[in-house]
Amino acid sequence: MAETVQQEPTTPAAQPQEQRTFTQSEMNAIIQDRLNRERSKYADYEALKEKAAQLDDKSFHQNRMHS
Repeated sequence: MAETVQQEPTTPAAQPQEQRTFTQSEMNAIIQDRLNRERSKYADYEALKEKAAQLDDKSFHQNRMHS
């Protein structure tokens, strides 16, 4: 059964929200900050990939010895 959720506005109805405009340099800074945060999430990706490969090799060699 579908449920409908209504969200209340976060700004008071009496005060209209002004639209913000950004300069190109502000947008560049915002985007660069976002990219840096996203890249930092995967900063250790190469190290994890290398460890996974080592485990795969070790597992492969152990399986061959037991076969």
